[in-house]
Parts: sequence; structure tokens; C-alpha cells
Amino acid sequence: MLNNFFRDELNLQKKMWHRALMVLYFSVFFIAMGICGFLTFEDQKYFRRVEPISNYFSSTNKTMNQITSNVNNNYYVGNENFFSTYGDTEFDVYKDNVFCSNNIYDDVDLYTKGGYKAENYMFQDGNGKRVPTSKENLVNLLKEKNIKCLSLDSYTTVSGDKFTFVEPYLNGQKYWFYEYSFLGTLGNFAINAFYIFLVALFILVFYYKVFIYIIYGK
Repeated sequence: MLNNFFRDELNLQKKMWHRALMVLYFSVFFIAMGICGFLTFEDQKYFRRVEPISNYFSSTNKTMNQITSNVNNNYYVGNENFFSTYGDTEFDVYKDNVFCSNNIYDDVDLYTKGGYKAENYMFQDGNGKRVPTSKENLVNLLKEKNIKCLSLDSYTTVSGDKFTFVEPYLNGQKYWFYEYSFLGTLGNFAINAFYIFLVALFILVFYYKVFIYIIYGK
């Protein structure tokens, strides 16, 4: 059956154009595999979920940066649905401004790096709009929703005053530690390589069953 597939009766191996096309075909195939391997291990690394960073929350308010910096150096941080090789952008932005603890509601009067006390309390409504609230209402919201993180933020008003405030940070409990997995990355490569193989197989079938047929017939 394979002899018929490769059209041995035509003795194609003696034809220079056929040999040249076969060399080109296999060269492109192996180059594609090499590029696939490089890109997979460079940009499609697989990171295995280890545990949520909330496992390291204590009774003391600490920034997310403080919480994560004392854990395994081989761990990376990403949210529960996504992790990229370059880390989670949102985490990098907020890691020094988000405080977490198992009882964050006991101390909601956080301080900025500059020493400004956040005396204003906010929460986001269903439309994502910040709404002022009282300290008591904020504490009750944290307890009711079992929220363990607060975001400390500030902005400069029109008059030039610094307006500092705290608000619940819902994503704080959605971050996980990830660990690089060579076997997982190898699995990604195997999947990508399989698709390249299918394309190569299709080209080979097209070459013998269509191109060669057009030239020589049955």
C-alpha cells in the first residue's frame, strides 16, 4: 500500500526535481519543529498552580509584596485564571498598595508610604463606581463578604490636597502561587508539534496524490 502511495513505479528518486523538493520539504519540517520548540519553551511555558497566597495571610496587615516575598523563590504569582511568563500586571501595580490579613476589618486605618493616613472609606457599587461610606459600614461589608484585603489609594484634588482612601480589594484572595513545570511545557510542545505534523502530512498527501497525479496520472 505504501509502495503505491509513494509511486515507486515512477522511480521518482532518480528525478532531480523530486529530490530537491524532498530536501526542501524535510528542511522546512525540521526548521518548523525547531522554531516550535524554541517558542514553546520561551513564550508558552507551563506554570503549575501550587496554592493560593491567602494561605499565607496572618492576623497582621501586610502588603501583598511582603506576603509573597518570603515564600519559595521558585514561585511566581498570578491570578486564578491567568498566568503569563512576565507575571501578572495587575499584581505588579498593586502589590505595595494592597494590605491583606485574616481579620483585615480590625484595622482599616491604613497608612501610605508617605505617612498619610487613609481617613476616607470607599467601596465600588455594581457599576464599578466608587461610593463613599463610613468606617462602620466598611467593616461590616468586609465581615459580611469575608473580604481579606484592602486597597490603599490616593489622588490629588483640584485644590491640591491629597485625598487618601481605602476600599475592599476583591482580587486579593484570587491570587495563586505558580511553579514552572518542565513536563507541562513539554506537553505544550507536543501539542504544537502535533499540529505541525498534521500540516506536514497534509502537504505530503497533496504532493503524491494531487501534484504527482497531475504530472503522471495514475
